[in-house]
Amino acid sequence: MNRVFLIVPVLLLLSTSTSYAQLTGEVHEKTKGLRFTVPAGWVGQATPDGYLFGHETTAGLLMVLHHQYSSTGELRSAALEGLMDENNGTSLTVSGEVRTYGDNGIQADFSGTIEWQPADAYAIGLVSPHGGGVTIIGAAASGMFGGAQKQAVETLAASVRFSKPDVADIVAEWKPWLAGYKLTYMNSYNSGYGGGGYSDKEVIDLCADGSFGFESSSTTVVNADGGSGAYSGDQGAGAGTWDLSVSGGSPQLVLRFHNGESLTYTLEYKDKKLYLNGYRYFRTQDAACN
Repeated sequence: MNRVFLIVPVLLLLSTSTSYAQLTGEVHEKTKGLRFTVPAGWVGQATPDGYLFGHETTAGLLMVLHHQYSSTGELRSAALEGLMDENNGTSLTVSGEVRTYGDNGIQADFSGTIEWQPADAYAIGLVSPHGGGVTIIGAAASGMFGGAQKQAVETLAASVRFSKPDVADIVAEWKPWLAGYKLTYMNSYNSGYGGGGYSDKEVIDLCADGSFGFESSSTTVVNADGGSGAYSGDQGAGAGTWDLSVSGGSPQLVLRFHNGESLTYTLEYKDKKLYLNGYRYFRTQDAACN
């Protein structure tokens, strides 16, 4: 998800107000190193990607979304990519120029569709000196978007304060949850009718003593003119030590191999599923470590 500038985390009711939990006033997220003040009249709730706010009389939504970009240049490039998601009818592209916002941000206007409805949006992206940051977005149905939503975005952006994330709680939560477990990624495709396919698999054994086992394999099968061939690559196994780190408030799994190489995965747990670098992994009790 880090390749796009805007992430719409919920179904949007752009032209009418809706019901929200009563999150108002100052919001302080220690593990992200983030503090901001909700504009007057807006109320909301936390979401897996950040925060979502609505207003009783102002159409549309106000969103605060975490990102992992490290510079305004990266934010600018991502803004120019916009957001295309055919699954929920979202297609927002920059209208006009991407402009500088303060010393650590950019701002841009967007237009297109959200959930197949014509929509407009205004966004300010900010980069934290400690890594990552937030994107603040105001969006509403076309014809109902204007100064009120833009003012809310700018008011909230002006209140943002970054600090060094408090990583102790993050590590304390994740480490016992991973230690002694096997993480498995599997992906395969079969075209059918003898056309071939592929299979990818990765297994990480995270032992409680800080060591790990690692195996990955990738196989492609090609069938043509009655013949067939199997080609395999990226096969190997390694071992070393594992640990957790935090970047921009997001937990990361770090594998350090005995040969000096290392791998880093950004961890995410949402909808009762574990993701490493955006890919679904299965977490099971690890007999290899016993």
